[in-house]
Amino acid sequence: MSKKKKALVPPSEILREFKSYYPEVDLTQVIWSWEVPFKIYEAEFVLEGKEYEVEFTVTGHWLLTEEEIKISEVPDHIIEIAKSRYNKAKLEEASKVIYSNGDICYELGFSGKDSTFEVLFREDGLFIGRGKDL
Repeated sequence: MSKKKKALVPPSEILREFKSYYPEVDLTQVIWSWEVPFKIYEAEFVLEGKEYEVEFTVTGHWLLTEEEIKISEVPDHIIEIAKSRYNKAKLEEASKVIYSNGDICYELGFSGKDSTFEVLFREDGLFIGRGKDL
């Protein structure tokens, strides 16, 4: 999750919306950046020892929350599918992604012989994609 991006300060409407979802988070501890320049803001922070990424549109609509989780918290069927698909890579980390429509996905971080990559699975186990930084 932790990636370096140029920090920015979003407008007060975005900050208010963020606080409505995460009132306990100190805004001085949030790193803001563009997920999609001039379209989607991303807030990165740590809450109760877990890393989070939250995305909002420029109009203040909450899109998703990505929460760092333990690998043991990923449903077994997703772990089985991922390990069979990427059996030569080591599963290093996991995140749960909750979308504004209620859908849930799991993002798994792998390290292989020469690279690291992430894969995304829907809650039902459907493979969504693989990339460097999903």
